[in-house]
Amino acid sequence: MKASREIFTRYLHETGRRCTFERYAVLEQVLATPRHFTADDLHTALTAAGNAVSPATVYSTLDLLVDCGLATRHRFEHGPATSALYQRVTVDRRAAARHHLVCRSCGKVTQPADPELAAMINAKRWGSFEADYYVLDIYGLCGACRRRLRKSQENKPTRHTR
Repeated sequence: MKASREIFTRYLHETGRRCTFERYAVLEQVLATPRHFTADDLHTALTAAGNAVSPATVYSTLDLLVDCGLATRHRFEHGPATSALYQRVTVDRRAAARHHLVCRSCGKVTQPADPELAAMINAKRWGSFEADYYVLDIYGLCGACRRRLRKSQENKPTRHTR
């Protein structure tokens, strides 16, 4: 938390922005949220915690956190959710590898732990390019949607031809 706060403070100073209580409240809530979240989810959590932060401040601070590398923004291609999903990034960005399984029917996003895959990608060298973190999105159908699809196909009347 302290290192993230220092990174954010340095970023705000370097870009000529003010260090406000509201921006730090957003940062703290982001760091306390282990799963994906929308800006609206974050605003609701801040309000529930007694922080009077406007939705506009939440959105603008999330943009700043993405710019300085303390959060990532995801726009998954499938599912009903049209809002961007955000996620915190740890200061050790190598540990911030993200693997997402995205259901293309319901839009559910899960984040499986796969230390072997993370180790393999982190060991990869890209010439002079130095990677900070990566995101791997795998699209398909979640178990619930597969069952629902299978059940709907089983219940379809079959057409008999003569």
